[in-house]
Amino acid sequence: AEPAPGTALADLWREIDASEPAFTMWNLDTDEGVLDDEGEGVWPDVPSKPRPVRLTPFLRTQLQQRPPDPERHERFLKVAWNITKRRVKAILEKKHRRAYERAATLVAAVAEARIVAGDPQQGQSLLEDIRGQYSRYSAFTRELDRVARRSPLLPSPPSKSRGW
Repeated sequence: AEPAPGTALADLWREIDASEPAFTMWNLDTDEGVLDDEGEGVWPDVPSKPRPVRLTPFLRTQLQQRPPDPERHERFLKVAWNITKRRVKAILEKKHRRAYERAATLVAAVAEARIVAGDPQQGQSLLEDIRGQYSRYSAFTRELDRVARRSPLLPSPPSKSRGW
């Protein structure tokens, strides 16, 4: 099933098949017959150019054929979180401000995935941990709060009041 509209997961899911996706994928191990309308050898005299793989049908097919068991599902979520933490750290340390929205979307997507997987406490904890760890990066935390506010799954971020 595709993610609920308005979630960071839905945003990423939609971008997967964009002509220039935000997150590029390489070396997909695919059965080309599943992904292409035309199989190999349809035009044997014409050299074929590699066609872009659309990730949405690939993922849908793979998940339908081999749904992950609970242990594997947990491992996928941990790997996604570790990759997300590394990406956020790299983006923020190098102060790539134009990438702050992507970093916030990744964090929110993994938090939403945890919530959808039945662990809402862990999902909320991931957001709070990142928000606390990078609290000095106000532009990033604003992006994180903006993405969280837009999501129907994530808790509203804490309000920021000035004590003047």
